[in-house]
Amino acid sequence: MPAPPVGEKMRRFALAFFAALIGLAIAVPPAPAADKPLEKVTFGYFPVADFLMVFIAKDQGFFAAHGIDATLQLMTSNATSIPSALVGNSIQVGGTTLPVVLQADDSGLNVKAIAGSGSYFPGSKASAIVVPAGSPAKSPKDLEGKSVGVTGLNNMVHIVLVKWFADQGADPKKIHFVEIQIQQTPDLIKAKTVDAAVAFDPFLTRIIQSDSGRVLSYYTDFIPQGTATMVWAVAGDFAAAHPETVKNIRAAMADALAYHDAHPDEDDATLAKYLPVPPAILKTIPRSPYINGVSASQVTYWSGLMTAQKLIAKPADPKAVLVP
Repeated sequence: MPAPPVGEKMRRFALAFFAALIGLAIAVPPAPAADKPLEKVTFGYFPVADFLMVFIAKDQGFFAAHGIDATLQLMTSNATSIPSALVGNSIQVGGTTLPVVLQADDSGLNVKAIAGSGSYFPGSKASAIVVPAGSPAKSPKDLEGKSVGVTGLNNMVHIVLVKWFADQGADPKKIHFVEIQIQQTPDLIKAKTVDAAVAFDPFLTRIIQSDSGRVLSYYTDFIPQGTATMVWAVAGDFAAAHPETVKNIRAAMADALAYHDAHPDEDDATLAKYLPVPPAILKTIPRSPYINGVSASQVTYWSGLMTAQKLIAKPADPKAVLVP
């Protein structure tokens, strides 16, 4: 076959060239859009091991992976201060207890629980009533007329103690409950500033190992197994305005729980970063099963205790307390 004329060659070359350009344009994906900025969320927490999942989610990048720029803020007060901090937006997510959430809602503050944390189980020995070394107290009734330190008046610890003292034959009305900060417990027991106090790990272990106090009772064994020790809460307005953020926080915490299950040997190093205790004591702390969920039955349980103690006006509706 004779060679095509020069003009035909140029026409074919031009067609091939433009076809190549079109093919290239189709094959190369468009430039990606600029990454969406992470949403800034401040988590208020207290120095207890229950909050491990949030510590892991922060350190392992799970929050960032789900679009959250998380700041973890150690609170200097107690769990009862969380609702006002949430409503005032000084923090967006706060570690507290279900009773505190129920009281806040009962008073019209509109606070909701979005996730759980650690959980109670009989024999955990992670919390106890302690008395100073040398105290003559041998039974709950011996504390009638005495001062007992709790981390918040009318909070979960106080509610549990009122029921426990009554069940043990002591009159809760004859006990002088005083509010203390959880970090102060070892010093208050050592100085005998209070006659007894509720102590949580890691501070409970510190008291026992220093011989400054002794355990009178592990008082939480009557609480149903699996009940959340602490919960993560948000303001109701925040939950309504940021449903995707709540979803992303939960997703990050789910990743953290899976990571914890696969790497339990890393727990101590993570907790040491956020809890003000020596590594030697940290290793002795009992660990309760970690949970991320909060069930309606838990709301009903605490609501029943609080209604009986006249701390809330009427039983709480789980649908009004929990974010779906």
